[in-house]
Amino acid sequence: MTKKSFFIFGILMSIPCSIAVWTIRDFVTYRHTVVINDTVVRVRVAHSPWQRRLGLGGTAYLCDTCGMLLRFDRLAPHALWMRGMIVSIDAIWISGGRVVDVAQNMQWWRGTADVRVSQKAADAAIEVPAGFVKTHNIRIGDAVIYGDVE
Repeated sequence: MTKKSFFIFGILMSIPCSIAVWTIRDFVTYRHTVVINDTVVRVRVAHSPWQRRLGLGGTAYLCDTCGMLLRFDRLAPHALWMRGMIVSIDAIWISGGRVVDVAQNMQWWRGTADVRVSQKAADAAIEVPAGFVKTHNIRIGDAVIYGDVE
């Protein structure tokens, strides 16, 4: 490989890496909190369409009370898919500070995506470890409080 080719290759490889680091830097750790009933969930927040599309894809482990909060731009039924997932999750859709739908034990990617669409319009969703909804007795109508989420 010539020096010129090596230089161009280096530049081309650094661009996607820089974009990825810049985009995910805000949700690398679970630094925000959401309270559902009396259960505190530490969350990463996905604000942009790209972050929402990625969701927890590639995450190898979730603590029992960790998850991702997806904030949607409009109130509507929203789909969550499992492409790129390594762990199974429960999904909780929220509207106006109340749980409006749940999906339990969404299976991680096995060649076909497990896609769930909320039955009611939602302005947010939380992805949590599979079993969370049952363990914490989460029900439609439960109150949701966004602790320190921007």
